Amino acid sequence: MSHQTNKSVSRRYRLSHLGDSDAARRYPIRLEAVAIDKRCVSIDTRYMKNSLLVTLRILIVVLLFGALLVQAVIIPWIAYAVSSDAPEFAYLAIPYVAAAVAGIACAQVVLVATWKLTLLVGREAIFDASSLTWVNLMVRAAAVATVLTAAVAIHSSFIAGIGPVTVPIVLLGCALGAGAFWLILIIMRGLLEAAVAHKVELDEVV
Repeated sequence: MSHQTNKSVSRRYRLSHLGDSDAARRYPIRLEAVAIDKRCVSIDTRYMKNSLLVTLRILIVVLLFGALLVQAVIIPWIAYAVSSDAPEFAYLAIPYVAAAVAGIACAQVVLVATWKLTLLVGREAIFDASSLTWVNLMVRAAAVATVLTAAVAIHSSFIAGIGPVTVPIVLLGCALGAGAFWLILIIMRGLLEAAVAHKVELDEVV
């Protein structure tokens, strides 16, 4: 058993120290199989990446149309229903609807920026400086959404006193979620800026 193991190790050692021409001459079938395997892995990886990008773009389109539906139909209908059931809060319908529509518009901006980033990923240019423009846009949109959600949550909870206790809890939860997303984007922007800077340095060296 020990003799067979030493023989296998010795063969692998000789293969690793053979030149390309010697290895190709003495082990042509094995090297050809390795080359084919590498090409197959490359093709599979490229296909997987393209499939994921296409799936993500389909989801972005669905979310954009869903957001438009919420802005145009659902939010006005909710505002009308609340104003009818609680006329004392009817004066808040227009500013709250405006804040909700603006918050969803921020989410739409993030989706559009994500679409543009997927295009850069498809072209293998995600670490170019142009990607920072879209990431900065996402950070600003998340910041505006956080401020809007927090303002509505604070006003409805501590000033207007709207609805049962679940309403301010939900609004405060949305504000915290938007704030967390904003902070995550800031961290990701810092990582992308570092990656872009390293790429620029490597390009200059090359």
